[in-house]
Amino acid sequence: MKHRRGIELDPDKLGAEQLGSAEELAWLTFDKLSEWYLLGARCSKCERAAWLDRWELQRRFSAGAYINQLSSRLRCRACGNRSGNKFLLGKMAR
Repeated sequence: MKHRRGIELDPDKLGAEQLGSAEELAWLTFDKLSEWYLLGARCSKCERAAWLDRWELQRRFSAGAYINQLSSRLRCRACGNRSGNKFLLGKMAR
């Protein structure tokens, strides 16, 4: 069951090239993120990674929300871990 304030990790549906951690870009908001970039997350406990629906997150938390500040709301679907999870930044495969 999904926690009402949590962000669920969706399964990897798109092939993408991982560029790095979104935490490295503290200024990054949903409206500053170009359309061809993907937002993902990685669990710190079991190392599971998945791509997220960035448009749903933008609708839910606003276009001006800093992505870095939402990392505390990530929850892994595999192990249930809620601490130390990080966002990933990727670019769509051609």
